[in-house]
Amino acid sequence: MMPGLDGFGVLERLGRERQGLPVILVTGYPSDDSAARARALGAVDYVAKPYDVIALCAALERLAAQRRSSRS
Repeated sequence: MMPGLDGFGVLERLGRERQGLPVILVTGYPSDDSAARARALGAVDYVAKPYDVIALCAALERLAAQRRSSRS
């Protein structure tokens, strides 16, 4: 738990202040609804805690591939 803002609040603020910044949301409270909300707020991916390194690396690889394809 973060003091003040939760991850969704951070996503909302980043959407206003840092448009286009790719964000991977990491949550300890995973659900289909929260994954959909995270994506609606601009998260490019969603990883549930406790996560393993393989899951986090996979999310980073998806982001890197997405960025590479958008530059082509």
